[in-house]
Amino acid sequence: MEIPSPIPLKVIGIRPLLVIGLALVLNLSTGCSQPWYKEPPLMEGKVTAVGMSNFVGNEIAARRSAETNGRATLAAFVKTQIQSLTETWAKQAGSDKAVSSVSNYFNDETVTRELINTTLRGSRPVKYEKHGKYFYVLMVLDTDLYAKYWKKVGAQALEAEKALLKSQAMKEDYLSRMDRLIKDYLDRVAPGLRAQP
Repeated sequence: MEIPSPIPLKVIGIRPLLVIGLALVLNLSTGCSQPWYKEPPLMEGKVTAVGMSNFVGNEIAARRSAETNGRATLAAFVKTQIQSLTETWAKQAGSDKAVSSVSNYFNDETVTRELINTTLRGSRPVKYEKHGKYFYVLMVLDTDLYAKYWKKVGAQALEAEKALLKSQAMKEDYLSRMDRLIKDYLDRVAPGLRAQP
């Protein structure tokens, strides 16, 4: 089998190659992804959110305001994840009084708010950027922070309802179901999550 020889540049010409190269560069630079402040990137094991504030000349105030906005986005996201974890666990654990008690415990707005606030203490800014009259911050939160804290709070709710639990084995069964649920959840969200308003 004979290998064809390459076409000499003289035959093609340099201008068409430059045009093709420029088109490829423009396509790659404009067609792929948006800047991080328009769509937060996925980060392994993390929830990402973008916070935004108006920039009126004071960078420190703009940073704080953007961080507060980003944490509010994370808080709303974590709340939905807590509700989802609770509903999934209740379906898997059965429909007895202990499950109802734990579900009611998590439906208490004070408990949920405390869980979210405690979790958000682990959030942190990783990037700032100013564009025009807006200041942006990329906030991250480890997914295992709220998942493991959810389990801790759920275990406390079970402990408070000792009268409903018929045995230590029943309590351990509920807790092992929580452990499996958290492991499955963390495996599923390992590539990262985006919290968007």
